Amino acid sequence: MLMIFQDKSIFKSNSDIDGYTKDIARDFVRTARKVTGLTQQKFAERMGLTVTRFTRIELCDRGCPTLETLRRVAEAANKKLVITSGGIVFTVSDRQDVRRVARQILHGVMSSGLYQAELVRRTGLGKETLARIQAPIANERDVKSGNYGLKTMVRIAAAAGKKLEIRLGD
Repeated sequence: MLMIFQDKSIFKSNSDIDGYTKDIARDFVRTARKVTGLTQQKFAERMGLTVTRFTRIELCDRGCPTLETLRRVAEAANKKLVITSGGIVFTVSDRQDVRRVARQILHGVMSSGLYQAELVRRTGLGKETLARIQAPIANERDVKSGNYGLKTMVRIAAAAGKKLEIRLGD
């Protein structure tokens, strides 16, 4: 689906979003691994993954990782995932934080005057995806299902002319 880009948007096309998202994810994962001084093999073991799976995450060769995967990468480096969007800084330290941060970013975008129909049009995301992010956390199953892609969150922020950034934090 083609995303509609307004003058306010920081991206000109879907491929710009794809490129940006892969770049920040690759940089984040490599930085996390290098901070520890570990090889891909040792870092993969620390995360409980095969080296092949970890290499795919580091290279983003099967798409971009989810926020939960990035949180686990940060955790393996004994750090926290820090997400910045529109000047607001979010620290993600556990799985429930992933869901909370995704909801806060979406709420911030919608409270800036973008309604769901306009957000669907600008991002190319389905109403179901936005509804899932907005849904209250009722139980542990909801927390586990709150696994949002980095690209999804970059699209939501970009719809309001905001850039989403990630980094390691203490």
